[in-house]
Amino acid sequence: MSVKRQAVLMIHGIGNQQPMQTLRSFVETVWTKHEEIHEEYAGSQVWSKPDHVSNNFELRRLTTPQNSAEIRTDFFEFYWAHLMHGTGYGHLIGWLLSLLLRKPSSVPPGLKLAFYTLWIIVVIAIGGWCFVIGDGIANPGGPGLLERIPIWVAVLLTVLGTIAISFLGFLMKEVVGDAARYLRPAAQNIQRRQEIRTAGVDLLKNLHDRGYDRIIIVGHSLGSVIGYDILTYAFQAYNVPTKAASEVHVAHDAIEKIAQDSSAGSRSTIDDVQKAQRNFFNEFTDPAKINGPWRVTDFITLGSPLAHASVLLADDDESLAKKVTLREYPSCLPALEQKIRTTDANNRHFSYGPQASRTNNKEVKIPHHAALFAMTRWKNLYFPCKYILWGDLIGGPIPKTLGKEILNQPVGTKVRNGFLTHRFYWSSSDWVPKSGDERQEAVSALRDVLDLVDEHS
Repeated sequence: MSVKRQAVLMIHGIGNQQPMQTLRSFVETVWTKHEEIHEEYAGSQVWSKPDHVSNNFELRRLTTPQNSAEIRTDFFEFYWAHLMHGTGYGHLIGWLLSLLLRKPSSVPPGLKLAFYTLWIIVVIAIGGWCFVIGDGIANPGGPGLLERIPIWVAVLLTVLGTIAISFLGFLMKEVVGDAARYLRPAAQNIQRRQEIRTAGVDLLKNLHDRGYDRIIIVGHSLGSVIGYDILTYAFQAYNVPTKAASEVHVAHDAIEKIAQDSSAGSRSTIDDVQKAQRNFFNEFTDPAKINGPWRVTDFITLGSPLAHASVLLADDDESLAKKVTLREYPSCLPALEQKIRTTDANNRHFSYGPQASRTNNKEVKIPHHAALFAMTRWKNLYFPCKYILWGDLIGGPIPKTLGKEILNQPVGTKVRNGFLTHRFYWSSSDWVPKSGDERQEAVSALRDVLDLVDEHS
């Protein structure tokens, strides 16, 4: 058996990220310490090689020997932090106002507590400021508020206030600012969004050109939104098969039937859906059959803001659903088109066959531009959030508006006893779920969905 080649593309999240910092820790967890998938004689070695796909000399390709399934893995990082520059407080204020000044009914359930808490903080801050101003008006020419309290209290409040404001300013501008710039399509943000997406699409194209059998995209935090966009815009260049052979569209018809049944209210298990997706991928890429060019088998999201897509990508859930129906946002499974004027679900399809491609009763079935999740599986891991500070407020289950057939897996960890766990999806712990708990230990779940031995092919 010849050694197969697969690529894993890691997309980092918000903050002052350093090149390769995220990727090295990720590879250590999912490969170096994952002894069960090592080939007996090849071991856990990782070689740092030149990266010829990203056009960034700060990055390296981390290459492994073949694993127990005789698959060699190349790990890459899409580093985008250097493209997000020039962030000011104006960008933040505009984004925060767009989140605050909305109907409470449009806020996703996972964000409602945070939404009302933020409003309470804003009201207290405004109230405090009004109190200080009112005190000055009520006591003109008299001692100020700070002068009427003990000196040590005044000094303490001044020092603590200075530290708090400085820290909050740094956090908001250097960390949250990335999200504010990328997630808000304001005029001053368009160039940043365009450069990041263009670089990501080019990188994914370069990976396709290197002839990998399989490509896995992993996005953490804001990196998952960037990954979703990259897949959206890249798929349009890779959805056209090169062979016309209607008799081999067995897997295509099977996953389309599942999508039709789902649109009519019938549900298949996630396992069955993902098996059908991989079967279609295998059929689509088979050189002897359809010979399609798409190579992305899996999209894995960790702590993804897409859990709150109705707020971050649209005005509310209704407007998000409309964008999905219009195929502006890909869903899992794909949105179906009504080919014939009827309400029958079986006459709705995610592919089309142009007349010019029909020869000898054979037809090329071309998935539409937003049908990438017909053959790419979407797996989402998240720490359930409790009281804002425990678990991961940023992540959560991806809403059904973006797809009813996404694997949403809650995970757990003992790291910091579950306090602010957004950064710990690949941090090992000996956490064990209690009876009846549907969560899985975070690293174990990550290794399962990554599936470097391609067990679920």
